[in-house]
Amino acid sequence: MKVILVESDIVWGDTDVNLNKNAETLSSLQAMGVMERKDLVLLPECFSTGYAMSPELIEHEEGNRSLEWMKRMAVKYGIAIYSSLPVNCAGRHYNRGYFIFPDGSVGGVYDKRHLFMGDEAEFYTAGVSMSCVDYNGWKFALNICYDLRFPVWGRNRKFDDGRHYDVMLNVSNWPTSRLDVSGVLVKGRAMENQAYLFFCNRTGADPLTTYSGGSAAIDPKGRSIGENFDVHGVNCIAAQLDRLWIDSFREYFPVLEDADSFTLNVK
Repeated sequence: MKVILVESDIVWGDTDVNLNKNAETLSSLQAMGVMERKDLVLLPECFSTGYAMSPELIEHEEGNRSLEWMKRMAVKYGIAIYSSLPVNCAGRHYNRGYFIFPDGSVGGVYDKRHLFMGDEAEFYTAGVSMSCVDYNGWKFALNICYDLRFPVWGRNRKFDDGRHYDVMLNVSNWPTSRLDVSGVLVKGRAMENQAYLFFCNRTGADPLTTYSGGSAAIDPKGRSIGENFDVHGVNCIAAQLDRLWIDSFREYFPVLEDADSFTLNVK
């Protein structure tokens, strides 16, 4: 299966425009033969609103237009989708990642743990647990933007089923001013966890800053993989996951078996 990163611009606060633009991109990816059934598509953090910290931009989780759109697109194309949405849940705001299965069901939910200093930390409620999703024979760890800077939080380990995760997914609004940092971090996270890492960032600008993409598909050796496609001005990256290769690499060089065990205290 492939993982496809859609490096879209986001129109600040205009959900309808953003959903329509992304629907056009998905349609084109299918028509080009890039996106096929069972593939996984990543959209940037807060893909339908932008980096929202205004109550009027945050919908309730139940009946959320963007979440329902993700479900419809997953069913329409037979794909999985991962991105985050700003949601109101029981009176609290969360930057919440949703992993949607091809049948339109929610396969996994992850609340962003590390809230950026200042407004985000005051406006949103931080997540308290890591989240993994099993899909199509792969275990995916869910991650959002600033979480990328904190290696202990995303540290690979054996989960309840006795397996390590295979892939870390990070959807982001990572600014141009710190893009050089993300290029280093994505390789570090992939190599230290012996996992694929996919970093899906946005382009364009909002009232806060500018964004220049820099999305990346990285294999467990820290190498860039995948192929770039221009979809009507939107850069997309498609990369194939290789089960035989990652299993062989981990068996030949079993770093994860030598990792320190630890307990993480989450406040």
